[in-house]
Amino acid sequence: LLINGYSQPGAAVNSNNFGETDNAAMLININCNNKSGFLVNGQNTTLQGMAIYNASDAAVNIYDGGNNVVKGCYIGITSSGIRNTTYPEANIEGIIIGGSGTDASPDNIIGGTNNADRNIITGGVHIYGNGSLRNKIYGNYIGTDITGDTAIDRNTAGIMIYDSASYNQ
Repeated sequence: LLINGYSQPGAAVNSNNFGETDNAAMLININCNNKSGFLVNGQNTTLQGMAIYNASDAAVNIYDGGNNVVKGCYIGITSSGIRNTTYPEANIEGIIIGGSGTDASPDNIIGGTNNADRNIITGGVHIYGNGSLRNKIYGNYIGTDITGDTAIDRNTAGIMIYDSASYNQ
Protein backbone atom coordinates (compact mmCIF):
# COMPACT_ATOMS: atom_id res chain seq x y z
CA LEU A 1 0.00 0.00 0.00
CA LEU A 2 1.38 3.41 -0.95
CA ILE A 3 0.00 6.52 0.75
CA ASN A 4 1.65 9.23 -1.32
CA GLY A 5 1.23 12.91 -0.48
CA TYR A 6 3.55 13.77 -3.35
CA SER A 7 0.83 12.73 -5.79
CA GLN A 8 -0.79 16.16 -5.31
CA PRO A 9 -0.10 18.76 -8.04
CA GLY A 10 2.57 21.16 -6.80
CA ALA A 11 4.01 18.80 -4.18
CA ALA A 12 7.74 18.15 -4.46
CA VAL A 13 10.33 15.98 -2.75
CA ASN A 14 13.33 17.45 -0.96
CA SER A 15 16.33 17.93 -3.24
CA ASN A 16 18.76 19.58 -0.81
CA ASN A 17 21.71 17.73 0.68
CA PHE A 18 21.96 16.64 4.30
CA GLY A 19 22.95 19.66 6.40
CA GLU A 20 20.93 22.05 4.23
CA THR A 21 17.37 23.22 4.81
CA ASP A 22 14.84 20.63 3.64
CA ASN A 23 12.98 22.10 0.64
CA ALA A 24 10.17 19.58 0.19
CA ALA A 25 6.79 21.04 -0.76
CA MET A 26 4.22 19.30 1.44
CA LEU A 27 0.61 19.84 0.44
CA ILE A 28 -1.04 17.18 2.61
CA ASN A 29 -1.40 18.23 6.27
CA ILE A 30 -2.92 15.64 8.56
CA ASN A 31 -3.99 17.26 11.81
CA CYS A 32 -4.77 14.36 14.14
CA ASN A 33 -6.77 16.72 16.41
CA ASN A 34 -5.19 15.23 19.53
CA LYS A 35 -6.20 11.70 18.51
CA SER A 36 -3.94 8.82 17.48
CA GLY A 37 -2.06 9.23 14.22
CA PHE A 38 -1.45 6.56 11.57
CA LEU A 39 -1.55 2.96 12.82
CA VAL A 40 0.26 0.62 10.46
CA ASN A 41 -0.65 -2.90 11.52
CA GLY A 42 0.53 -4.88 8.55
CA GLN A 43 3.29 -5.20 5.99
CA ASN A 44 4.62 -3.41 2.93
CA THR A 45 3.03 0.00 3.55
CA THR A 46 4.80 3.21 2.50
CA LEU A 47 3.88 6.62 3.90
CA GLN A 48 5.47 9.53 2.06
CA GLY A 49 5.06 13.23 1.38
CA MET A 50 2.77 14.23 4.26
CA ALA A 51 2.89 16.41 7.35
CA ILE A 52 1.36 14.48 10.27
CA TYR A 53 0.99 16.40 13.52
CA ASN A 54 -1.06 17.11 16.66
CA ALA A 55 -1.41 13.44 17.62
CA SER A 56 -2.21 12.45 21.18
CA ASP A 57 0.59 9.88 21.24
CA ALA A 58 2.62 9.01 18.13
CA ALA A 59 2.07 10.47 14.68
CA VAL A 60 2.97 7.05 13.20
CA ASN A 61 2.68 3.78 15.12
CA ILE A 62 3.95 0.66 13.37
CA TYR A 63 2.55 -2.10 15.56
CA ASP A 64 3.14 -5.76 14.67
CA GLY A 65 4.02 -4.71 11.13
CA GLY A 66 7.10 -5.38 9.04
CA ASN A 67 8.70 -4.13 5.84
CA ASN A 68 7.06 -0.71 6.09
CA VAL A 69 8.62 2.60 5.03
CA VAL A 70 8.13 6.16 6.26
CA LYS A 71 9.99 8.62 4.04
CA GLY A 72 9.82 12.23 3.01
CA CYS A 73 7.37 13.14 5.79
CA TYR A 74 7.17 15.87 8.40
CA ILE A 75 6.30 14.14 11.65
CA GLY A 76 5.07 16.35 14.48
CA ILE A 77 5.16 19.60 12.52
CA THR A 78 2.99 21.18 9.85
CA SER A 79 3.96 21.53 6.21
CA SER A 80 5.69 24.83 7.05
CA GLY A 81 8.42 22.67 8.58
CA ILE A 82 8.92 24.94 11.55
CA ARG A 83 7.71 24.91 15.16
CA ASN A 84 4.02 25.61 15.30
CA THR A 85 3.02 27.32 18.54
CA THR A 86 -0.58 26.23 18.01
CA TYR A 87 0.45 22.62 18.68
CA PRO A 88 3.53 23.01 20.92
CA GLU A 89 3.07 19.83 22.96
CA ALA A 90 1.58 17.51 20.35
CA ASN A 91 3.14 14.19 19.35
CA ILE A 92 4.82 12.99 22.50
CA GLU A 93 6.52 10.44 20.24
CA GLY A 94 7.07 10.93 16.53
CA ILE A 95 7.25 7.31 15.37
CA ILE A 96 6.85 4.13 17.41
CA ILE A 97 7.87 0.71 16.09
CA GLY A 98 6.96 -2.27 18.24
CA GLY A 99 4.51 -4.94 19.14
CA SER A 100 4.23 -8.32 20.75
CA GLY A 101 5.76 -11.67 19.94
CA THR A 102 8.99 -12.73 18.34
CA ASP A 103 8.14 -11.24 14.95
CA ALA A 104 6.63 -7.98 16.23
CA SER A 105 7.84 -5.31 13.80
CA PRO A 106 10.92 -6.27 11.78
CA ASP A 107 12.63 -4.67 8.80
CA ASN A 108 10.97 -1.24 8.75
CA ILE A 109 12.76 1.78 7.26
CA ILE A 110 12.45 5.33 8.56
CA GLY A 111 14.10 7.71 6.09
CA GLY A 112 16.67 6.48 3.63
CA THR A 113 19.84 7.27 1.71
CA ASN A 114 18.37 9.71 -0.82
CA ASN A 115 17.70 13.37 -0.03
CA ALA A 116 14.06 12.83 -0.96
CA ASP A 117 13.74 10.16 1.77
CA ARG A 118 14.57 12.52 4.66
CA ASN A 119 11.91 12.83 7.37
CA ILE A 120 11.72 15.76 9.78
CA ILE A 121 10.77 14.07 13.06
CA THR A 122 9.90 15.75 16.34
CA GLY A 123 9.29 13.51 19.31
CA GLY A 124 11.87 10.97 18.21
CA VAL A 125 11.71 7.36 17.11
CA HIS A 126 11.08 4.58 19.64
CA ILE A 127 11.67 0.91 18.87
CA TYR A 128 10.64 -1.74 21.40
CA GLY A 129 9.92 -5.44 21.72
CA ASN A 130 12.02 -8.54 21.18
CA GLY A 131 10.60 -9.04 17.68
CA SER A 132 11.41 -5.51 16.51
CA LEU A 133 14.52 -6.49 14.59
CA ARG A 134 16.62 -5.02 11.78
CA ASN A 135 14.78 -1.69 11.60
CA LYS A 136 16.73 1.13 9.96
CA ILE A 137 16.58 4.83 10.83
CA TYR A 138 18.79 6.99 8.67
CA GLY A 139 19.07 10.27 6.79
CA ASN A 140 16.52 12.09 8.98
CA TYR A 141 16.46 15.33 10.95
CA ILE A 142 15.30 14.25 14.41
CA GLY A 143 14.29 16.81 17.04
CA THR A 144 14.71 19.79 14.71
CA ASP A 145 12.78 21.84 12.19
CA ILE A 146 13.50 21.73 8.43
CA THR A 147 16.80 23.60 8.84
CA GLY A 148 18.29 20.78 10.89
CA ASP A 149 19.64 23.47 13.23
CA THR A 150 16.68 24.67 15.30
CA ALA A 151 15.59 22.28 18.03
CA ILE A 152 11.94 21.47 18.57
CA ASP A 153 11.85 20.12 22.10
CA ARG A 154 9.37 17.36 22.79
CA ASN A 155 11.04 16.22 26.05
CA THR A 156 11.81 12.77 24.69
CA ALA A 157 14.83 10.86 23.39
CA GLY A 158 15.76 11.31 19.75
CA ILE A 159 16.09 7.57 19.16
CA MET A 160 15.21 5.09 21.87
CA ILE A 161 15.63 1.32 21.49
CA TYR A 162 14.50 -0.82 24.41
CA ASP A 163 12.70 -3.93 25.68
CA SER A 164 14.91 -6.44 23.83
CA ALA A 165 14.65 -4.81 20.37
CA SER A 166 17.80 -5.98 18.58
CA TYR A 167 19.90 -5.54 15.44
CA ASN A 168 18.45 -2.12 14.68
CA GLN A 169 20.45 0.60 12.91
